[in-house]
Amino acid sequence: MKELLNKPDLERLLRSNWSSFIDKTKLLAFLLQQIRDADFPIASNAPTQLQKGYRITLSRLELVEKGFFLWIDFDVPIGPSKRCIGTSEAILTNVGTLQSEDIIGQVYTIN
Repeated sequence: MKELLNKPDLERLLRSNWSSFIDKTKLLAFLLQQIRDADFPIASNAPTQLQKGYRITLSRLELVEKGFFLWIDFDVPIGPSKRCIGTSEAILTNVGTLQSEDIIGQVYTIN
């Protein structure tokens, strides 16, 4: 039988509604643990407009054999005068757990 799912449309639908089925508090805790464990480079020139508070978005939510492959884009404070901006790659398994695949990012000092 042919594939019944239109994967691009499914991904678009899930990306636009992810906050209704993913626990944001647990996702933030997952990200902060990854950030603590990573060794990010420190930027010498910060972007002109750094965000305030936390920003987390899913830019990819692709159906794969193990579950869903996620790109979690983040911009979070990591101290009184530092922010970390980057992307985490993770698998959201079929049973609802997150497994880290990779994380990239950079730390910016706020003057």
